[in-house]
Amino acid sequence: AVSAYNLVSFWRCHGTKSLRASLRSLCPLAFRRLLLGVMSQGYSDGGAGMDVGLFGCAVMGQNFALNMASKGFKVAVSNRSKSPERVDATVERAKREGGLPVAGFKDPESFVGAIKKPRRIVVLVMAGKPVDDTIALLSPYLEAGDVLVDGGNEWFPNSVRRAKDLLKSRGVRYVGMGVSGGEEGARNGPSLMPGGDREAFDLLEPILRKCAAQVGGEACTTYCGP
Repeated sequence: AVSAYNLVSFWRCHGTKSLRASLRSLCPLAFRRLLLGVMSQGYSDGGAGMDVGLFGCAVMGQNFALNMASKGFKVAVSNRSKSPERVDATVERAKREGGLPVAGFKDPESFVGAIKKPRRIVVLVMAGKPVDDTIALLSPYLEAGDVLVDGGNEWFPNSVRRAKDLLKSRGVRYVGMGVSGGEEGARNGPSLMPGGDREAFDLLEPILRKCAAQVGGEACTTYCGP
């Protein structure tokens, strides 16, 4: 039997690629189960069966992840490999704010694999090339029917292009969503303006309505069209 301690030690010494190769040679199913446990941190169930993913743990992403978690959703968080400490910071803050259900992942495969299908993943990174880079990082692990949401207030022709490319190449549904309210809004209730595939919005709506600002008993969000 391979202990979790030995796996962590091997990972730290040899890196993720070597760990993947070694585990795959033993058993593909065991590889996936063990990788989810070793590469995740935070939420006590090991990060399996998360309701939604949030990629991009800077100020807006961290706050929106905690917003979703505070509304009862189990949230998987990840960040680009250049700043893995932001994942740790998000998980630690979730613990301080009452043990919110947030699990951190530093590997894109384990991050995507931890989310229930059809997956709902919100990307909150800087508009432009960082969004394309994030799509390239995550898309190998996405499946037809999954929903990818860009919350970075992107220039709309880029959103149209990405929606067409992802749907054609992988059957992934893409939503461009304006997020208004700054960091305080992201944490406590922003205005959310999602546009794109209607079926994708229907999958997102339960999350968006709970997490958006509430005024007069109404959520500050609605479907903004294709």
